[in-house]
Amino acid sequence: KELAVIGRVTVLWGRLEHLMMVTTFENVPEQSGKVLENAIDDVFSTRLRAFHDAAISISEEPERNRLLSLHGKIANLQVRRHELTHGFWDWDQANPNAMTVIGTRPKGEFQKAWGIEGLYELGSRIGEALFNLEFPGGWEEFVETRGETGTSISRDGLRMLSGTLPEDHP
Repeated sequence: KELAVIGRVTVLWGRLEHLMMVTTFENVPEQSGKVLENAIDDVFSTRLRAFHDAAISISEEPERNRLLSLHGKIANLQVRRHELTHGFWDWDQANPNAMTVIGTRPKGEFQKAWGIEGLYELGSRIGEALFNLEFPGGWEEFVETRGETGTSISRDGLRMLSGTLPEDHP
C-alpha cells in the first residue's frame, strides 16, 4: 500500500509542477526572461520562486492573492514531498507497520516516521493544491470543464470494458 501511495504522491506532484510552470508562463510578460528561465529550471526552489514572481506580477488583487496563497501551501508541502521522494525508506522489525524515511539535506540529516495515513494526507493536500491551481473557479469550473470535454475513464476501467484486464489483476 505504501508504495502505491508514494507513487500517487509522485504523480500528483509532477502534475502540480507542470501546472505551476504553465501558470508562470501565462502570467509573466515575455520580457521577463529570467522569470521564464527560472520556471523551467531543474531546481524546484527556483521554479517555485518563478511561480511566486509570476503571482506578484498580477495586477488583479483576488487572483494575485489566490496564487500567493497557493504558493505558500506548495512551499510547505515541498519539504515533506522532498523527504518522501529523495529519502531512503526503511522499516523496523519491532514495528513492521511503521515506515521511516532517512536522508540528508543541506540543513542536516533527517529521520522521520511515516504511516500510511501520513502518506495519504500528503497526497490529499497535494491533490487539493493541484485542484485549486487547475480550477480557480472551484467545483463549478470543474463541472463546466468536464461538461465541455466529456467524461473520462481509468486505465483499468477501459481494460475491463475491452476485456483486456489480466485475470490476476487485484
